[in-house]
Amino acid sequence: MYCPECGHKIEDGTMRFCPECGTRLEEAGAPAFSPASGSKGLGESAGSAGSKETEPLVHGLIFTNVGLLARKFGSSVDDIAGLFDLFIKYKMQSGVVYRLVDAGNYSFPRTGLFGRSRTASLDGSSPIGDYLEILMDVHNREEKQGGAVSEYLFIIGGADIIPMPKIRHYIKDCSDDTIDTDLVYAYPYDGDMIAAMEEMEAFGYDQMFHVGRLPLGEDTTIEDLAGYLQRDLDSSGVIMINDTYGQCDPNWKKVSANVATDLIDGGCMRNLDGRLDERFYYNRMILSPMITRETVDRVLHPGADLYYFNLHGGGGKETRGYFGACTPQQGGQMYSVILPEHLASLSRPNVVISEACYGGKFIGLDKQRSMMLSAIYTNTLIFVGSSRIAWGAVDSNSEEDTQLLSADVIAYMFIRSSLEGYDAGQAMFIARSTLLQHSGWGNRYGAATITEFNLYGDPTLLMSGQGSGSGKVAFKSMDENSIAPKGMKKNGCTMERVDTAGSGGASILQQVRGAVNSNIMEIHGRIAEYLYSNYSVEPRKPDSAFRIKYENGEDEMMFNYKFPSGTDGIDKEYIVSAKADGTIQKVYTTK
Repeated sequence: MYCPECGHKIEDGTMRFCPECGTRLEEAGAPAFSPASGSKGLGESAGSAGSKETEPLVHGLIFTNVGLLARKFGSSVDDIAGLFDLFIKYKMQSGVVYRLVDAGNYSFPRTGLFGRSRTASLDGSSPIGDYLEILMDVHNREEKQGGAVSEYLFIIGGADIIPMPKIRHYIKDCSDDTIDTDLVYAYPYDGDMIAAMEEMEAFGYDQMFHVGRLPLGEDTTIEDLAGYLQRDLDSSGVIMINDTYGQCDPNWKKVSANVATDLIDGGCMRNLDGRLDERFYYNRMILSPMITRETVDRVLHPGADLYYFNLHGGGGKETRGYFGACTPQQGGQMYSVILPEHLASLSRPNVVISEACYGGKFIGLDKQRSMMLSAIYTNTLIFVGSSRIAWGAVDSNSEEDTQLLSADVIAYMFIRSSLEGYDAGQAMFIARSTLLQHSGWGNRYGAATITEFNLYGDPTLLMSGQGSGSGKVAFKSMDENSIAPKGMKKNGCTMERVDTAGSGGASILQQVRGAVNSNIMEIHGRIAEYLYSNYSVEPRKPDSAFRIKYENGEDEMMFNYKFPSGTDGIDKEYIVSAKADGTIQKVYTTK
């Protein structure tokens, strides 16, 4: 047991006061918890070692609001605190030392000779800065004590328990005005971190925590919470990756196969040759809507260890599941291809990586409407997904290698880092850092992807073949601790809309000639020809265009082409990046 005030380890479970700081343990919610109440059996199947602990390898914080959880579940505060006490106790067998930090009952130390301690009791209406202040205080006190310092932050609860910070969206003319991101909690330096994230400055700061969240849906129960924690303990800290499953939109089959290269080359993904009509798969990736929700049960691998989805998703409450679209030559119509109940049928502990728009959305949803909630409260231990519209690459008709963009880079590097033995928190850090280097520190699509893709689940979990299931795991150390590598400079930019309708007294031709010293018709004509020859997209006028000016003197034009999908809540969009002279650089598509 650990003192919730100072973190001092207390060997004698009968003690009622911390010998280090004098905190009354009963009032702090630290008494021993009987498994007979709300979490019967938690930790019992973690092995016959009982409470035997391995040498601590990593330290972290469980950050939640015990009082709000108790109210949500109709349980007592003691039951909730006891549930976490048991989890912390048995988690030590995996070499992970967690401490519980209760945002609903946190005591700051005395200041000055005659100062008094103060207690924070936060709730859903408290500003994000108050939560960051608590985390910073915990960090400072750990450093002052001279012992181990926590590097992992495991948030328990939905946005009504521990708020999910919102930052202003980086991209103008996007249907989303804000981005829900837990990345802000990685930098609890002060209350200005929201602004620092919006200006991309935070990417150059040292990251204090690897952050993961176990979200709660509208219908989540205490049994769901206890069930996840039990599966976490049962894994002994390691999710063995042997069998995997991939499913993608046919317009992104080459991109998806490149993302899954390590899984395919490593023999982790099933060889479907001779077992499935070749129209329904590409290089071991299931193609949808060739496979739809009515037929996906025939090919879905319920016993896989890792699932990779590169499909469409929608932001509406009624837009359930993921979707696949026909090729442009076939009309581009969109079909439902997999639902939350399919993920609820998975039979083994697993990892899910989803590139879909809103693939990780959970706020205001329940398990019937959220793919992530349905998965994580069945057998999924780690889920990587986006809270907003996601962007990535689309296959080209040319024979050139298809490049990976934005969400593709996150998925590719998360998979690769996991297989190399990094834990979930570190793998997410590496994926974000790689994307920043790939897109450039200042690229708005890269920044949006870095912040909107969140890690759900225990960030200390390993996802490789390391570990024997005996509870002994090996964590890799990391030299870098900022997403932007040391020495890298931010290339700031401004983004201004170009009036494609020719309003404001100046034609589009005059505006672009003045802005980028080029002929808009020549640029647009080149783009239209390129989209048609490489992506089978019929020539059409752009819906919007933006000019981006970078501090290093570079100019970039972004042309947006929107295509209604006929499915409520999901519209397809192509975004073409071109230099000032019209040279086409990248083609993004929404997921």
